[in-house]
Amino acid sequence: MEKTKKCYQFICSKFPECKLAAGSCCAIEVDEYEQSISEEECSEKNDYKLFVQKQKFYTGQ
Repeated sequence: MEKTKKCYQFICSKFPECKLAAGSCCAIEVDEYEQSISEEECSEKNDYKLFVQKQKFYTGQ
């Protein structure tokens, strides 16, 4: 089974809203055994090819 790559590109404008984002702040430690998405794979230059919108849940507030 192939693992899904995670994204650690904090410079990306879509980073916090992407389902592949590994977190939302710079305190994240990259796991050396995980594959991460490079800027060349997913950026404005290639129309954010790997971007997956996070599902937003209604909280009633």
